[in-house]
Amino acid sequence: MKKVQIEQNVKKVLEQFERERPLQPDPWFYGRLKARIENQNKASYTIRGVLKPAFFALLLLVNIVTVTRLSVSSDTRSAVVQEQSGLISLLASDLAMNKPQRNFLSLQ
Repeated sequence: MKKVQIEQNVKKVLEQFERERPLQPDPWFYGRLKARIENQNKASYTIRGVLKPAFFALLLLVNIVTVTRLSVSSDTRSAVVQEQSGLISLLASDLAMNKPQRNFLSLQ
């Protein structure tokens, strides 16, 4: 019984779709749409025409600067490591606990 009722409802809905007349668009719609798309394309091409090469030039410049800094830093890296190890050993010898410590802030 329920299945028959569902089938009747489905048929009724499908018949309504067949009876409805299709919606007609505005006759000037496609012309206005085409004009709007062409205007947007013209505006975007002028902006893209300027920004795209500028972006790639900036990207290329950043890459060149990065490569030069990395090549320079690899040459000086060993000197910096030696200097750091020298400073660490100097600080370690200054702070060694086997040396007598003096308190220069006491008023004795």
